[in-house]
Amino acid sequence: MYHAIHKSVFILLAFVTTIVHSQSKLEIEEAVREIQERHNVPAVGFVLVRNGRLVTKKVMGIRDIETNEVANEHSIFRLGSISKAFAGLAALKAQELGLFTLNDKVSDHLGSSFINNPWEAQSPIRIKHLLEHTAGFFDITQAEFDHESDIPITLEEAFSISPESRTVHWKPGIQSSYSNIGAPIVALIIQTVSGMTYEAFMDSYVLGPLNMSSSTFFNDEYTSQHIASGHSRGGRRVIPY
Repeated sequence: MYHAIHKSVFILLAFVTTIVHSQSKLEIEEAVREIQERHNVPAVGFVLVRNGRLVTKKVMGIRDIETNEVANEHSIFRLGSISKAFAGLAALKAQELGLFTLNDKVSDHLGSSFINNPWEAQSPIRIKHLLEHTAGFFDITQAEFDHESDIPITLEEAFSISPESRTVHWKPGIQSSYSNIGAPIVALIIQTVSGMTYEAFMDSYVLGPLNMSSSTFFNDEYTSQHIASGHSRGGRRVIPY
């Protein structure tokens, strides 16, 4: 489960959902191809399922503009912000296992100093706020977003890059503001209460039961051989892993 699939792909998927009920398989594929070309998306893979049955699946384009290698059904795409939905699944599973409830205060699991919340006494941040983007956070810093390393760092190390990202700017629970800091905090809580790394918890309780055997957080040998490269907006250059 990787970060950063192209935003243009979401445009493709949003468009496809509006036409799937009225057009044939071939027309759907051609519509996706037209949008792919219009937005210069190097590769796109999609699967459409209706009422539990496969409508169509297709992979189109090249997975790396530098090598011109063709994308296929084994190509691995980075999920970007869709990984937040997987964090939500993990949180629900942790609740099901009795490890916490979504209404728990974050401070009960990570301590009172982990988040700078001026309203902690009256309006503490709860796990549900992290998943709803209602905790009162701005987004993460550029240093956090663009962190690059050949060796993966731990969640604790990642949180040490810019502690100011964990400052609450308005009373939690009253309004939504998109932030990339919430899901990682949920991940850290899951680590704390389960005694497992977040990646191991996901493998055991989410990815494994869903038979997502090729999905991973790590750039292992299989992934490095099959991953579709990230590209700049418009697909003009490769972005390093």
